[in-house]
Amino acid sequence: MRENMVRLSFDIPLDEHIMLKTACAQARLAIKDFMHEMMLKELQDLKEKQLQENLKISIQQSKESKVKSRGSFAKYVEDEI
Repeated sequence: MRENMVRLSFDIPLDEHIMLKTACAQARLAIKDFMHEMMLKELQDLKEKQLQENLKISIQQSKESKVKSRGSFAKYVEDEI
């Protein structure tokens, strides 16, 4: 095995393995190459989903903060008048 590499193994049902093996053979891809590319794509998708979720939360918090600020300012103005 090459340096800076680790082995990843997991169990999958037999019928799913047959589907994977068949699809990769038809596409003339090594299962290892297919799984590696799929893993990288899914990791990127997860990062993008997390970024979108963090952005939604940030926008919501910003909106809530503005509402509170306006309310505080209005109360301040009333108190001064």
